[in-house]
Amino acid sequence: MAEVQYNGVILSNCRTVDFRQEPVFSGDGSGDYLYTKYTVSVDSVFNSETHPGLDFDLVNASATSVMQAVKQQLATPRASFVYAINGEDLLVSPPAGARTSTQAGKTVDANLGPVTSVHVKSLSENTFIVCLTVTTWICDCSGGSAIISNRWTSDFEIDEEQYVRIVVQGKVVTRADLNVNPDTLRGVLAPSIFYGFVRKSAHYTIHENGLSLDYRYEDQEVYRVPPQPAYTAEGDFKMSSPEGAQLFSEGRLKLTSWKGQSNQALLGLCLMLLMRKVIGKDRLVQAGGVPKKKNGYILRGFSMGQRYEANEVEASMRVSRRPPQKVVKDNDGHTMVTDLAGFLNSDDRNWYFQDKTTNMADVNNQIPPTPALYGSSALLANLAYLRDPCTSKAARPPASFAIATSVSRATGGPGVPTTGR
Repeated sequence: MAEVQYNGVILSNCRTVDFRQEPVFSGDGSGDYLYTKYTVSVDSVFNSETHPGLDFDLVNASATSVMQAVKQQLATPRASFVYAINGEDLLVSPPAGARTSTQAGKTVDANLGPVTSVHVKSLSENTFIVCLTVTTWICDCSGGSAIISNRWTSDFEIDEEQYVRIVVQGKVVTRADLNVNPDTLRGVLAPSIFYGFVRKSAHYTIHENGLSLDYRYEDQEVYRVPPQPAYTAEGDFKMSSPEGAQLFSEGRLKLTSWKGQSNQALLGLCLMLLMRKVIGKDRLVQAGGVPKKKNGYILRGFSMGQRYEANEVEASMRVSRRPPQKVVKDNDGHTMVTDLAGFLNSDDRNWYFQDKTTNMADVNNQIPPTPALYGSSALLANLAYLRDPCTSKAARPPASFAIATSVSRATGGPGVPTTGR
């Protein structure tokens, strides 16, 4: 004979009306096995005087109150369930090793069950017929992986300039009895960003049962990857000689970073990259931070700015190269250095001094940019490290929604193993 224990109520000498096992597969066409749905229906004669397990004392209780108490206790979802034949447990739910589910607040099966349907009929003053149907979902796969399905598609689009746009979208399904919130899998699911690409967006949708997560990532190939910690970069550089005798270099650079990054460090990086481009990286310093030579540049114009509502900075600079020099002597025999046009060459016309250095202050534990700066360039760089009294901290640290990279597609897909990929 069969025996059923549910939520502490013991039903002995049961007649099994139905016992079904139905494998459940993912509905996306991939055919991933998720779990097995068990449906057990039994009829049992229940006597209030000989069957313990109810939540209140049955002594002197009316038949109606006993019947309602039995029905209420058996109708409680997500309770422990045991189905035994001839004293041997055939089905136990939640299974051994199940953890307390965050979604349900108690131990459950793989699909937030078991759930029941119960009908109680009176036979006599203290005897009832209990018709009970229990449905539970048990994952029969070995290994104990909390992720029972992860399927995705990859879409590649190539534009007229041969830049590639990659869109990865998929769905992951987890087991409730191992208590893994799919929302915590964001960083694990995120595919690695290929070299030369930037991540444009990441989108997540959590299903109403709290066990499934839809995800979508969009990566865009770019001509030049922005320098860290910048997320986007744009600018331009040009050289001109409008007067024919002098060469002008000018550039503009705008950097945008994440909400939690240091704005001062971003501005310092922007200025450093701009100066390296306008002046030339090889002319700045040699090993040890010592300038290779005096650079004949005159600062013609400079501007920089910050956005108030975003972590974005922009700077522009225009310089001219000093004409070639020659050594001459005045009427008294004193040596002078002039340019080819005969004008005296003094350090006032050289904005990049070799003999004047400025230590970059360590602000907010950010490592100062290199190389060491001199003269007017040090003044400009220090402007980038001024504390802005209007700057406020981000509402939350970016790590709470950070998208971490994970293993590559060759080692298991967007980030986690999949069943039968």
